Amino acid sequence: METGHLVEGLRPIRRIDELKASRFYANYGVELEALLATPLTGGVPDAPAPAPAKLRVVQWNIEKGLRFQGLADALATHPDLSCADLVFLNEVDLGMARTGNRHVARDLAERLGFTWAFAPAHLELTKGVGADLEAEGVNAEALQGNAILSRFALRDVRVAPLANCFEPFHFHEKRYGRRVAIVATVDTVAGPIALAGTHLEVRNTPACRARQIRDVVGALPFRGPALIAGDLNSSTFPRGTFARTAAGTLRLLGDVAKLKAELRNPIAREPLFLEFARGGFRTEGWNTDDVTIVEPIDSLEDAERLPGPMARYVLRRIDRLDRKLPMRLDWFAGRDLTPSDPRTIAGLSDDCGRVSDHDPISITVNA
Repeated sequence: METGHLVEGLRPIRRIDELKASRFYANYGVELEALLATPLTGGVPDAPAPAPAKLRVVQWNIEKGLRFQGLADALATHPDLSCADLVFLNEVDLGMARTGNRHVARDLAERLGFTWAFAPAHLELTKGVGADLEAEGVNAEALQGNAILSRFALRDVRVAPLANCFEPFHFHEKRYGRRVAIVATVDTVAGPIALAGTHLEVRNTPACRARQIRDVVGALPFRGPALIAGDLNSSTFPRGTFARTAAGTLRLLGDVAKLKAELRNPIAREPLFLEFARGGFRTEGWNTDDVTIVEPIDSLEDAERLPGPMARYVLRRIDRLDRKLPMRLDWFAGRDLTPSDPRTIAGLSDDCGRVSDHDPISITVNA
């Protein structure tokens, strides 16, 4: 697909309101919105249909696909991953220079002999941040989103937009789009299972993430077996303003044991779990108590909102946290399904280091 003219047209426009009033949007807005509303699918599963009633499922934020070979090897050979029937992926690049302009979802699926479905979330207007900016060449399709890889056929694949509570068009990593869920159905011998894979907003509040989960639940059938997987960014921290940063800083300076417990089990501070319950979804029994990411505090964007002396003082005080936040951000939630054997697969690495900044999780689902 050709997106270069869209990227070049978007880059010089500073604000969303300017974009919507521009001649560019008048000429290309329909094409732009259709690009982000249309899922891409491919591959031919070699397994017979329908699927068995018992499925092994993996959820993994793959950090754009930067360590593609390590990801592919882990999914193909690791004993806790190679038996997967469904693989939900977040932060999936398609045509980004930082990942060699790979179609990451398709290329991983081809290695596994799986079918695939990709939901674009953002059209990227930069190469990214940090080391991404040093990548050779230019972006090709310049997309990132969520994907499902499946040993069995997927049907009724679509992109479900979520409430927008942070505008990435105004961010230094400029992009056009919104958070989404990829929605599909897999048929089993016990009947269909509705699927949704998502990646929620990190740069806003728990209330924002609750609204987004309400949208995910609303994109699925009102009743019947359903499975949601994703990086829910359930950090328990509100972000985006000085007041929110100050409130979060007070937590960092407070009771360390309490903070670590809340990061490992964020249910009390993240109302998205209430939205799961309202939709008939359960997380108990679907997840372990392990963290799935350890975030260096020094790298947190919000530190920039604090005055220099205050930031240095805070960093000195939080040495007792080793300047790291161990969090569980990745989750399964199920309805009218029986889960068993939840696992968090820690420490995956290759010769270059960790395969992703997130650990994958897995579950067995019985329809």
